[in-house]
Amino acid sequence: MTNHLQQFTDASAVYIGKLVAPKKPIEDGDDDSAHIDEASEKIILFSHADDKHQFLVDEVLRKGNGLTFDVFDDKLDEAG
Repeated sequence: MTNHLQQFTDASAVYIGKLVAPKKPIEDGDDDSAHIDEASEKIILFSHADDKHQFLVDEVLRKGNGLTFDVFDDKLDEAG
């Protein structure tokens, strides 16, 4: 799908990520959600990429690194 989108749109790169809570270490006896760190800022976990950008798969992006997080900003308030 990512390769098709890249060709169809003539984009330089296509990659898909999901906004998720970061994971934290767990210990014996923890419950099934102990690994989810809800107190931390969300990260983007990349799950798919075109052939030339496979190095992004399973990588994370934290807020403040790059421009990707801008897509989550609410621009409706600025429109007035």
